[in-house]
Amino acid sequence: MNDPGEKCELEQSDADSALETRSENRDATLALVERAHLGVSLFTPDLDPLVLDNAALERAISKLVRAHKGALIRILVQDSAKAVTQGHCLIRLAQALTSSVLIHNPALEHRNEHASFMVVDALGILYRPRSARNDYSAVFNDHAPQRARKLKDHFNAMWERSTPDSQIRRLYILQHAQDRYGHNNTQQPGRVRRAHRMQRLKPDPRCARRTLPFMQERFSAANRYHIAPERSGHITTQQPRRAPAKPPSAESLPAHPDDTPEHNRYQSPRA
Repeated sequence: MNDPGEKCELEQSDADSALETRSENRDATLALVERAHLGVSLFTPDLDPLVLDNAALERAISKLVRAHKGALIRILVQDSAKAVTQGHCLIRLAQALTSSVLIHNPALEHRNEHASFMVVDALGILYRPRSARNDYSAVFNDHAPQRARKLKDHFNAMWERSTPDSQIRRLYILQHAQDRYGHNNTQQPGRVRRAHRMQRLKPDPRCARRTLPFMQERFSAANRYHIAPERSGHITTQQPRRAPAKPPSAESLPAHPDDTPEHNRYQSPRA
């Protein structure tokens, strides 16, 4: 399984439970997630809504990431366009829990993977060798550490070459534009592009934590700079403004020879 281009094939065991119907797959998926403590790794072609889109699974995943710090839900989906359009529960979770629920697209060399599978805590497995919409034949086992480790190694190899799902990125940008400009203005490409640009320039919290000490030191020395009153928070490199010098008084000016009567030819004669 170390070869990233190798397809996933899993042998069966006598302890496995054979699943045949859609409801059995849905119940087995929920049972695995409810027993999870560390995380879930899911590979699926299209986030099958008949199995993965239900309120019970949404509550179980939300409870998992909130009850267990560090729990990570990683999902590899080949095509999420339909799920995004239908408002899939996993899409909502990925938007609400951005650091705990991650949805990626596999690389091109993994697009011919026909199986779908789930690994929970490197212990439980749910494996469908043919993930066609009407074929729900699957293998379920909540305690298969060796095969779970094998599946997880295969998943990790695909995850390293995957990229964040572009459909979810576009949906997030559109919602950001709606929140900023209103639902009636999201059809204007300029507004959506500006929202995209603003989101792209939004600083990462980790970057803010690194730069915070520098900014505190910068603002602690703000008395060396001039803060323009018309632009609050704008710091320039100008020196503090000094009060303008007072104009000299007439008494302080030296007398000029032409100002005396005997040298002033234009002075009117005295009466």
